[in-house]
Amino acid sequence: MKLVIAEKPSVGISIAGVIGANQKGQGYMEGNGFVVTWCYGHLVGLKEPEEKNWNLESLPILPTDQLVVKEDTKSQFKVIQKLMERRDVTSLVCATDAGREGEAIFRYVYMAAGCRKQFERLWISSMTDAAIKEGFRNLQPGHQYDRLFDAALARDKADSLVGINGTRLFSVLYGQYKPPLSVGRVQTPTLSMIVEREKEITNFVKQKLFKVQIDVQFYGEQKVLRALSDVISSESEAAALTDICSNAIASVVQVKEEVKFTSAPKLYDLTALQQDCNRIYGYSAQQTLDTVQALYEAKLCTYPRTDSKYLTDDMERQVLTLIDVVSKNMPFSLSEPEHDKEVKKCINNHKVSDHHAILPTAEVAKLDWNDLDEIKHNVLELICLRLLVATARKQSYKSTKIDLECKETLFHASGKVILDNGFQTYQDDWRSRKKSEGADTEIETEGETDEPEQLLPAVKKGESGVAVSQMKEFYTKPLPHFTEATILKAMETAGAKDVTEDVERKGLGTTATRAAVLENLIAKGYLVRNKKQLIPTERAFSLMDVIPEELKSPKMTAEMENELALVAQGRTSADVFLNNMTVYMTRIVNDTRNRKITPEENPFGSGDTSAEFGSCPNCGQKVRKGKFGLYCTGKCGMNIGTVFGKQLTDQQVTTLLSGKKIQYTSGGYVTTVYPQIVPNNYTDKNGRTVNGFQWKTEGRKKKK
Repeated sequence: MKLVIAEKPSVGISIAGVIGANQKGQGYMEGNGFVVTWCYGHLVGLKEPEEKNWNLESLPILPTDQLVVKEDTKSQFKVIQKLMERRDVTSLVCATDAGREGEAIFRYVYMAAGCRKQFERLWISSMTDAAIKEGFRNLQPGHQYDRLFDAALARDKADSLVGINGTRLFSVLYGQYKPPLSVGRVQTPTLSMIVEREKEITNFVKQKLFKVQIDVQFYGEQKVLRALSDVISSESEAAALTDICSNAIASVVQVKEEVKFTSAPKLYDLTALQQDCNRIYGYSAQQTLDTVQALYEAKLCTYPRTDSKYLTDDMERQVLTLIDVVSKNMPFSLSEPEHDKEVKKCINNHKVSDHHAILPTAEVAKLDWNDLDEIKHNVLELICLRLLVATARKQSYKSTKIDLECKETLFHASGKVILDNGFQTYQDDWRSRKKSEGADTEIETEGETDEPEQLLPAVKKGESGVAVSQMKEFYTKPLPHFTEATILKAMETAGAKDVTEDVERKGLGTTATRAAVLENLIAKGYLVRNKKQLIPTERAFSLMDVIPEELKSPKMTAEMENELALVAQGRTSADVFLNNMTVYMTRIVNDTRNRKITPEENPFGSGDTSAEFGSCPNCGQKVRKGKFGLYCTGKCGMNIGTVFGKQLTDQQVTTLLSGKKIQYTSGGYVTTVYPQIVPNNYTDKNGRTVNGFQWKTEGRKKKK
């Protein structure tokens, strides 16, 4: 009897149905020589240090090998442990997700249960019946994945080392701020990028720039060519050029024509799919991950937590067939181009690590698209569309660049003519349909040109005409706020220059963890969502002010992922890696623990328990600052430290409590707030009863 352990119930039940384990037990299925059970994600984890050790003297705290079963999953752990101990169970199959985290989930349970029985590894990239059957025909010895687990355990310990010590170090140093500050190997440099971008936007000073436009009427012909000068920073210089070019002669000095190509985008990895779903539909990274995971478990797409955009060479025939299936089963009609089915350009064995790119499965042939809810429909549609697009031929176009000279100044015109629309035919059909539905249809395309699509008249070098000129003015713009799409891209590429070419996992975090990092930053009050934008809070700015630069830099994570890849490849040991991380974090603790912080230097408040900030507008008692923040000494329950969820500074609180107005910026809006005293049992316009006091807003105005 083989005991099969899956990562979650839905996957376990699907596997059980395929291998014939159809008898239901409490927390497992049995039959046909198999017992199939499941975890609920991480049932077991590394033991956390004691909560009482929140002091500088206890740091650094080093992670241990001790495992602990999580309280809310103890019952299922006991089910698995009991099944492991059954005499008729002679071996196990690790059927958790085929990746580093999945390996850790199984090994932790295996070790915590004290199991010593032999186990094999199921490694599949699709939950279709055929893929599961093929996987069980090709089970691999479990020890072949020991290095993968070594890397998983080392990563877990390193995250613990940075997170526990960083969080406690800065929470104690700036200890009057509650809840505790949060520091993490991935989240801190991610937050730093967002805060730095916000500073650039806030401090940006727009600059007026100019170009001179000429419209040239060529002699004896009915053709006009519009061209622009280079950027001019001086208004007087631009005005002078406009004047001298008015009714002046302009001559063609160069005509350059060449055929260019726009490459089709690659197949989706998880990050690229999350980016498009955020850009087009506004879905969060976590929403997309949850949805594509559900599609995977419904056997409609392959394994989602992949960081590769490529396929392996043994998949070519399968994908050729899949293209035909998908093109005939899209939820809208396609103007199919002459499809060359260029699968070979999507194949690169060296760029596929744990899993290949995300693909739809042949199960879409049986799918009634109307059975899917909106988000599943949209995500699966994008995955299907990307398969057709990525395997279609390039778009080709004729690019024309014309240079003219007028009064010893060069002017430029450019345009393009599509020769073969190639892959873009699919995207044009899709865009047309989505625009009719009101969706933002921007999809990232590699190699896209920003050349304007203007149709230029046929001119030759040496031709000339009379110019009509005018001055055009425009302003420089700040960088845009980060959206989830753009921060995912920044996380993916951060620190890439600091890792070697053989490291597949570059950047901050992995495709599987980046969504959770962003959700964690939002949950802990460091970021807020404003439609698609991610805006840092004052708490985020304060935290970044006190964190040393090396903890904010993505370089540490890049180097860490580099070493973890070497651990998984057996080219270095986990012990060497963890020793380096311990030395690194110990140095940060020792360099930081002796900071002398005056109340004025503490961005989170003075912590002076005797400081009074005024009288509570609700009950009239004094408002003080204590160990856990601002509070009303009358204990009336009034929330002093926040207004409409916005964390206030000490100065803002003092101003409000004096009866004056304050303004704060959140999500790109400026809000004016002031205290308002109303009669007891007053009913406001929303039908809510207000007793004596309420915060009042004067209206939100868009920040210019």
